[in-house]
Amino acid sequence: MPVWILLFFALPLMAHEASILATPNGMQLSYGHTVSSTPNHDTPMSNLSTLCVTDYNITTSWQACHLYGAAFDTGQWVKTLQGTRKGTRIEHPQALSAWESSEVIYRYEKPTSKVPKGYMLLPLQAPHSIAMGERITLQLLYDGKPLANVPVAYDDQTRGITDAQGRINIRLRHAGTQHFTATHTRPSTTPALDKAITNITLQFEHD
Repeated sequence: MPVWILLFFALPLMAHEASILATPNGMQLSYGHTVSSTPNHDTPMSNLSTLCVTDYNITTSWQACHLYGAAFDTGQWVKTLQGTRKGTRIEHPQALSAWESSEVIYRYEKPTSKVPKGYMLLPLQAPHSIAMGERITLQLLYDGKPLANVPVAYDDQTRGITDAQGRINIRLRHAGTQHFTATHTRPSTTPALDKAITNITLQFEHD
């Protein structure tokens, strides 16, 4: 089944919320205002990869997944006195800061014992078992190892940072689509950039 992509883009580095949407045509990855079936150089997405996690295996085809996942890069950026620009310190040697950004998103449908490599923001309880107003425990991992001291946002507001086990407790505040996003910042391996920033999003539906 093809993965359809909704790309939302306006000004660089405006707050975009990645989502994986259930539609009559299957799951759709959304990130912007323009509809496309594949990313290209005119969009803010590149190096797109998809994952389908079940209890049996991890594949790239979005069909009957317990977890639907996607990862993509959103570019290299600099902050200057004139504002935010695309590029690195090579093109903008007087930049105040320079970074690369990427996104990882998972849509939770069912529990699974499989944990994919790379970034993962996992619910430690079945989300549908958590009553509204109660707290859900999330764990942030990279290659199966916990990431500590990473801020996590819910409803676009930072609710705290992960502990030594990569865990954080967050109260569910409304029904419908739930979005939790951890933002991991570390030094960049690219000489012309200062840091790398990855947003790791967990999404699920709650009645």
